[in-house]
Formats: sequence, C-alpha cells, structure tokens
Amino acid sequence: MSESSARTNEQYLLGFEGALRRAGKAPLTFRRYAVFLRQFVAWLGDRAPGEVKGGEIADSYLTHWWNAYEGRYGKPPAPNTVRNHYTALNSFFDFLEARDCVATNPIRKLKGEQPAGKKKRNDFLRPDEDERLLRAASTPEERIIINFCVSPGCAPKRA
Repeated sequence: MSESSARTNEQYLLGFEGALRRAGKAPLTFRRYAVFLRQFVAWLGDRAPGEVKGGEIADSYLTHWWNAYEGRYGKPPAPNTVRNHYTALNSFFDFLEARDCVATNPIRKLKGEQPAGKKKRNDFLRPDEDERLLRAASTPEERIIINFCVSPGCAPKRA
C-alpha cells in the first residue's frame, strides 16, 4: 500500500467520523462502524473507494471477510453482524458520495443481499394487556405492584 493512498483512505475515515459527530451521532456509532470500515480500507489497499464496484465489494471483499470470520470464530457471522457491516459500508459510501469522492454508493445495489432483520419480541405489554392485568389484581398490594410495573418509568417506550 502506498503511503499517500493509505493516508487518503485514513483521511476518509477521519472525515466520516467527524461527519457522524457533527450529525450528533453517539461516539459508539463510529466505533462500531470502524470495526468493519478499517477492514474494508485494509482490503482496498492502494485503491481509493471510488475505484471499486458493488460486485467486487460483494464477491471479493465481503466473501473474504465472511471466510475470515468463520476461520476466526468457527461459525458464520450472525445476521445482525452482517447487517451491521452493510450498514457501516452504506453509511460510509453515502458520506463519500455526498462529498463527490465516489460517483454513486455501490452498496445501495447490494441491499437485496442483506439478511432480513428479525423483529424483536416485545418485553412489555400492549395497553389492552395492561388493563386486563390491572383488572385481575385482587388485593391492594397487587394493584400497587402492577401499577408500578406498568408505569411509564419502569417499562420501555412503546412503539
């Protein structure tokens, strides 16, 4: 890898981190993205991000990453890990596209390859379930405990 292209790719990452900060994203967001983006930049080597197409990213880089992951952990990456990787790459290329560093975001064309998200099981009751639970309380103590447990301060936000 040439010194100048490594510095350029590192500058892209620094610029991306700064853009996330200015957008009010949590510092953890970039740290999570950086795990994937540093691997991607290392894979790029001497090339700039605009020199690779979506097919090459999918067929070469992501295949290499997947195989390395399996070799390291002895199992394939979880769907959320894969999705987070696509999200990091997509966000990075959106940043590069907005700054005219790439013509288009090649990750957009790969959206169909991402694993579908699993809907998380709610760990709270729906309002009608809250009401049935409150009606089922038979003692004052049960009413207090149930009211406390279903109060907005104790339960996660409802969608």
